[in-house]
Amino acid sequence: MIKTSDLSFGYGTQKILTSINLNFEKSKFHVVIGPSGCGKTTLLKLIAGLLLPTSGSVQGIKNYGYILQEGGLFPHLNVAQNISIQAIGLKWKKEEIENRISELIQLTDFSESFLNRRLSQISGGQKQRVALMRALFLDPEVILMDEPFSALDPLLKLEILSQMKELFLHFHKTVVFVTHDLFETSFLGHTVTLLKDGRVEAHGTRQEFFEDPETEFTRRFIESQRVR
Repeated sequence: MIKTSDLSFGYGTQKILTSINLNFEKSKFHVVIGPSGCGKTTLLKLIAGLLLPTSGSVQGIKNYGYILQEGGLFPHLNVAQNISIQAIGLKWKKEEIENRISELIQLTDFSESFLNRRLSQISGGQKQRVALMRALFLDPEVILMDEPFSALDPLLKLEILSQMKELFLHFHKTVVFVTHDLFETSFLGHTVTLLKDGRVEAHGTRQEFFEDPETEFTRRFIESQRVR
C-alpha cells in the first residue's frame, strides 16, 4: 500500500498541495482526477520522490515505472533503446536485455520489426506501447501514469487502455493514474480521488464517485464532461 500522510507542497508562500491523506491499496488502479492546476502531477511527482514535500510523507513505495504525458520517450534513441534504457544504465548483459524485450513485445502485441526504428517512424499508439514496455522493464511493483493517453483518438485509446488494464491486473501492479478524463476514470478506477485547489475534494470507489458525489463541486465536475 502507498500511503500519504499530511502531504503538503509549495513554493514559498504558494501552496500547491495541502494535507493530502490517501491510501492506495496494492494491486489496484487508483485514479487521481481534477481540473488543470489542481496539483495532480505534483502529487504524482511527490509519490515518485521527484519532489520533496514541504511537510508530511509518502510511505510504501520502493520501486516504480513512470509513464509521462505522450510517453516521455527519447527521440534520439531507437525503439529498443527506449524500452531498455534503464537496464542499459544498470549494465545488464545484452542477452538479458534482448530476452526481456522479447517477453514484453509478446505481452503488448508489439511488432519485433519496429525495434530498430526511430520514434518518428512509428505511430502514436506504438509509442504508447513503447512507453508501457519501458515502465514494465524492471518489473516494478508500482506504475505511475501522468495523462499518458491525452493525445490519442478515442478508438485507439480504448484499445490501449483495455490491453494495459488486463496486463497490469494480471501482474498485480499498483497503479496511480492521473487524468482529467472521466472516460479513463470510469474505465480504469477502482478508487477515484478528485483534487481541487490542492486539496482532496472527494475520495472513494468508482461507484461512489459517479453515483453518489460527495460535494457540489464533484457533481458539477462530473456533469461538465457528460454534457459535451
